[in-house]
Amino acid sequence: AHRQGASSTRAGLGRHAALASALAGGRAASGDAFNCTQFPGLCRAPFNCHTRNPLGGLQWAIKGWAPKGRGNPESWCVLTNHYEYVNECLGNHDLVKAASIMFRKAEGGEIQKFTHELDASYCFLEGFCSDTEITSASTLDDADKACDKRFGNARWRQFGSFGQPEYDKIGKKIAEDGKNGFLNRNQSTPYVISACAMGNY
Repeated sequence: AHRQGASSTRAGLGRHAALASALAGGRAASGDAFNCTQFPGLCRAPFNCHTRNPLGGLQWAIKGWAPKGRGNPESWCVLTNHYEYVNECLGNHDLVKAASIMFRKAEGGEIQKFTHELDASYCFLEGFCSDTEITSASTLDDADKACDKRFGNARWRQFGSFGQPEYDKIGKKIAEDGKNGFLNRNQSTPYVISACAMGNY
């Protein structure tokens, strides 16, 4: 629930370049101790990365990234390159500031070259630019309810699992280079599903 208006909804997609890498094993957490000095905000609720069970990744692979049936902030423990954004979004519950951070990084090309195009098309294709249900005051519970309404309760909770359908997997139908953004919802919807599972819908 990190959105307020069109500019902030556009901001949400940039984290997915790193997400695709994490799902492929590029940034997956190992059994090493989590660096609370570098990422202090992730060593408190709702993340608690310092107490994360290294075998949690196995549970995610079997049940999905939301095994407890709600958006899972702990999933951000494997995506520390978005620390500044997610610490504001879920840690400090400042959804406007979080959206501004992601928008700035996307617009400046800090994430990947065409993130701003992907974010803008995501916003329009998925109906977020005109969404009034999720606001700057929305909670994680509100986001879970919106995700259930949109996808049913099983589809988004199994994100990242072995059993997730191919058509819902990140990067299976991605735009070739991103310069024209997403071309259809087959490309963008897996990212909405991931946002539900990770708690930042």
